[in-house]
Amino acid sequence: MSRFVAIMMLAVLLVSSSIQFAYATGSQPPTQEEILTCQQSLAAETEQLTRKLHSLLGACLKKIQSNIAYGIPAENAKPLCVKSITRFYASKSNARFRMIRDCANVHPELIGYPCDPEAYDHKDTARCLVENSARVVQELVGLEYPSACEMLNTVGMDQTYYHLCGQQ
Repeated sequence: MSRFVAIMMLAVLLVSSSIQFAYATGSQPPTQEEILTCQQSLAAETEQLTRKLHSLLGACLKKIQSNIAYGIPAENAKPLCVKSITRFYASKSNARFRMIRDCANVHPELIGYPCDPEAYDHKDTARCLVENSARVVQELVGLEYPSACEMLNTVGMDQTYYHLCGQQ
């Protein structure tokens, strides 16, 4: 047996043991209904969040383009863009909260470790899905608006969208 296989088998054993220990110390294993509710929540929240983030970032960029097209200083779009980023972060926080709430009794192993195969608990899974949605939206917007970073730079927000503008 290779060393890698042995390590993986040990990891699976440790995770399984920790799940069994958690349920043995008082909490009940989740019902099938709780597992399905968790999976549905993760899917619905991720989809809704992705749409919302795309809409908010798109509104900011459209306003900048509109201002430029009509000879209005691009910087005048900053209030809308600031409002969009505020809503962007609020949407991420709300989606994460709902995912955590709906998956409170469901260990990531029971739903196939969505997003992060190393997730320790449902909070890690929610964090991963929310951050991944933000990354995907920014990458998509970068394809739709090749000059998105330059536009966001005109309102001082290029560093806010680090996946879009290449800053880590």
